[in-house]
Amino acid sequence: MNDRERNKAIVRRFVEAVDAQDWATVSLLVAPGFVRHSAAAGPQTVRSRDDLIFVLRAGFETFPDARETVLDLVAEADKVAVRHGFRGTQLGPMGPILLLAR
Repeated sequence: MNDRERNKAIVRRFVEAVDAQDWATVSLLVAPGFVRHSAAAGPQTVRSRDDLIFVLRAGFETFPDARETVLDLVAEADKVAVRHGFRGTQLGPMGPILLLAR
């Protein structure tokens, strides 16, 4: 398996771990100093692996049956881009309250 295929496999494993709420595997796959850069997510509140796991877990309180589906993965050098679909039933609040709940 070449590096691009290995990196794509890591992304798939990450998505599967989040869907399974397997936080131990997510912790193994994400660097401790992870920072999410996303204008869509509002103010920068995810500045570590622990912050990411906190936000992901809170997301399952809002969407307890949440599932991500990988539609496309494109890899070049050490970067992977993913296009994915999301499906879930909203049973709780979302938005800035979810991201700033800490």
